[in-house]
Amino acid sequence: MPILHSFSHKLAQAKVWLFDHPRTVLAIIAALTLFFALRIPGLKVYTDFSDLLPQEHPYIQLHNSIKDSFGGANVLVIGVAFDKGDLFSNERLALIDRVTQAVDSLPGVNHNLVSSLTHRNSRKVWLTEVGSINSEPYYQPEFGQLSAAQLAAMKADVLMDDPTDYGRESDPGWATSLPVIIEPDSRLKPEQRAIIEADYGMQDGRLVIETRGALVQYVLQRYQIDPTKVHAKATAQQIVVANLDELQPCCITKQG
Repeated sequence: MPILHSFSHKLAQAKVWLFDHPRTVLAIIAALTLFFALRIPGLKVYTDFSDLLPQEHPYIQLHNSIKDSFGGANVLVIGVAFDKGDLFSNERLALIDRVTQAVDSLPGVNHNLVSSLTHRNSRKVWLTEVGSINSEPYYQPEFGQLSAAQLAAMKADVLMDDPTDYGRESDPGWATSLPVIIEPDSRLKPEQRAIIEADYGMQDGRLVIETRGALVQYVLQRYQIDPTKVHAKATAQQIVVANLDELQPCCITKQG
């Protein structure tokens, strides 16, 4: 009882002191709040899945030793090696296709992430003369055996991305950096030009698009500009190419 009475007495004294010194109490609370607030920038929320795994287990140690090479624990890499020649033959492509389909049929496999020459995700992509992008799988077994010419063409398509002496950097059109400068049609009224400048985010009355010579035509198509024609109505045309003379020699073909 004496101990309980002493504790109750001290508690009552603490209550009285709190109400007798409100400014001191508020100052202490403010100081504590400020202290913890200053520590907020250093607060880090960190979660690592590996912390949940038994790092001493042989399986986990094996995973840790190979994860940097294979990109993680959920990646399976299968290699098919041949003693002689390359893989561009009907028999070897069929073998790779069977392995690919077997992997693609495994439970839990993300079919969109399977990467193989014979898988539908591996595609030949090319640009048509009208600017359309087409694609098709490199290997289509439903069409039967490939001829020697078709196998040679497939090999050329697959190896096209390999570094060569005649790569894209040796193409003058690709290697040439050019700006496409777009501005409002000079025939427009000042208030109309101001609206167009705001709509296109122009700076000092111009929109400068850095590109390559080979891509100039596609930039113009994107902005629906035909540099070979001048519309009778400025309000219909709205924008024009300011540096047409600079682009004309290498990047724009005149239509006769």
